[in-house]
Amino acid sequence: MSRAVVVVVVGIVVVSAVQNGQFGAALVLGAGMLWWARRARRAVTGHTHVGPVSLSARHEAGHMAAARYVGGEVSSARLYRDGSGLVQARVPDNPRAVVTFLLAGAAAAGTDRGAEFDQAAIQEVLDRVPAAERGRVLRKARADTDRIVSAGAEEIARNAALLQERGRF
Repeated sequence: MSRAVVVVVVGIVVVSAVQNGQFGAALVLGAGMLWWARRARRAVTGHTHVGPVSLSARHEAGHMAAARYVGGEVSSARLYRDGSGLVQARVPDNPRAVVTFLLAGAAAAGTDRGAEFDQAAIQEVLDRVPAAERGRVLRKARADTDRIVSAGAEEIARNAALLQERGRF
């Protein structure tokens, strides 16, 4: 069942509870719905095929920093000897958060070379956004990404070093 359907059904139940004077039930249901809606997460993967391992490490560390910035969680990060890498995370299920996560890899690495997977995923997300909103979502995600890379430079460098050393996070 989609999240929208659940929200509509619970909303109807809350209204019904209020109309019947069951304010406590309405409050509990409404609060539960808000909590559930805010906790909704989307599984995303940032991936790169870049030559130098150090560049891939920064790329993947950028995804890691972005996941935390948007309120998500990193479930795993891998860096392979061939220079490819992968970060799996759960981020809030909204286009801006997902696009921010996907943009942050290339921004942290300082190049979009090897970020074709991320770019294709960004396009997929934007294709599901109403046309009138796409530019705004992309602008805000780019601004978020710039903040992540500048404010999180130390975290990105530290995580990149750990990825190079261990191969995973």
